[in-house]
Amino acid sequence: MVDIAYPIETRTLANGLRVVVSPDHTVPMVTVNLWVDVGSRHEVPGRTGFAHLFEHLMFQGSRNVTSGEHFEALMAEGGRLNATTWFDRTNYFETLPVEAFELALWLEADRHGLDGRIARQRVAPAWITFMNNIFFQG
Repeated sequence: MVDIAYPIETRTLANGLRVVVSPDHTVPMVTVNLWVDVGSRHEVPGRTGFAHLFEHLMFQGSRNVTSGEHFEALMAEGGRLNATTWFDRTNYFETLPVEAFELALWLEADRHGLDGRIARQRVAPAWITFMNNIFFQG
């Protein structure tokens, strides 16, 4: 049996963000995987889908990034990205060349620093209509 050991470093920042790093300098790529402690377990029975909906809304733009620009910027650098929602979490992830690491961190910081006022300005009216029809009416 092969003994595989991955170096793992963990630090919690002053704002509560827990950062876990496992460096491998033999690979010219980096993965950013941001987990948010929100999933379907936070939803009311009979009114599900909020976590998944908001996963999608988080790609609709932020304070400094227009709708679609998050994907475009990272893919132009050779990156691949997506997000998933599950019972206990939502995660956003990108794998890209190490030279684009700072860009990925900046984009995530901008996206997750978004306040509700900006979200309402960026969300297309069709999304708002969808949310009202599906989630807020009996």
